[in-house]
Amino acid sequence: MLLRLRNFAFAVALALPAACSSNPEPDTGAEPTNARSVVQVENRNFYDMQVYAVRFGERQRLGLATGNRTTTFELPAHWTTGATVQFVASPVGSDQVAWSQQYSVKPGDVVRLEIN
Repeated sequence: MLLRLRNFAFAVALALPAACSSNPEPDTGAEPTNARSVVQVENRNFYDMQVYAVRFGERQRLGLATGNRTTTFELPAHWTTGATVQFVASPVGSDQVAWSQQYSVKPGDVVRLEIN
């Protein structure tokens, strides 16, 4: 079981960076004042995953991404100003983690993570 979980975590670690994308809203010339940045996590695995955002070494839990579902989380507004954000996924009940690459997230962005 431990070997299978390690293989799973390794597969997630490889799939997560390649599956992340940032899709900003179309540029209308004016910066929206209350634009929300969201993270959409498509969990294609049977394991439920805890999802975190990391910025400046601070880890913030976004929530639980249930297996075989797409879940949407809102990023705190102060996390979208002038810094990169990295995402972490961890299966419930496990100490294994998978890290994404770093992304520059702006207000109004939609970040999509895919967990295989």
